[in-house]
Amino acid sequence: MVSTIVLLSGCRTTVGIEITQNDSAGGTISVQVGIDEEALAALGGGDVILTEDLEGTTWEVSKPTTDADGTFVVSAERDFADAGELQQALDEIAGPGVFTDVTSQVQRGFAMTEHTMSLDVSVSGDWAQFSDDALTETLGGLPIGYTPNELALLGADQPGVATMEVTLVVPGGTPDSAEFDLGAGGPQSAALASASEDRDSNVIVIGAVGSVLVLMGLITGIAALLRRRRRKR
Repeated sequence: MVSTIVLLSGCRTTVGIEITQNDSAGGTISVQVGIDEEALAALGGGDVILTEDLEGTTWEVSKPTTDADGTFVVSAERDFADAGELQQALDEIAGPGVFTDVTSQVQRGFAMTEHTMSLDVSVSGDWAQFSDDALTETLGGLPIGYTPNELALLGADQPGVATMEVTLVVPGGTPDSAEFDLGAGGPQSAALASASEDRDSNVIVIGAVGSVLVLMGLITGIAALLRRRRRKR
């Protein structure tokens, strides 16, 4: 599960989660984890970042890369068909309860299409929030594989040690994003929403032309009726 990537890199990391909606209320969710050289050395090198458990799942994991500044980057993405699948994917990333009230809708009407996507993010300040029962059991009863003392030695309880940025993008809309300091301690929350309204100008123009033609027809008809009445006189 993608949360394994996040949790194994709980030291001076950046986690980017971008959710991009398509025209059918589905879309793609992309996750990128960047680990700096110091943190990677403390963890024992890139070989400890295991992604084999994601193979054969709905997630597509890219081969890890190293940026020019030495940051080790792991990326994964998957498609979702609706808000339910998006919720499931987010729970796989961060554990249940971090992302809630997830919506993704596309509404179509006459000459108009509306895109909306929203969710709430709540970070408690406790790293255990990013785990679940199955992962805790896999890690020998420790929610994220480390005791509180070990996390302190790794510096995971220091502000700025790890950040998570969440971004929503809908077609034609302005992206909405929020960043969370996972090492700061204490609760953090945000409500994200992105929306757009696309009007079909061609239909509107045709409708306007049609209205003009109807109006012209009425005027012509009235004028013809008046002429006939004059001739009768």
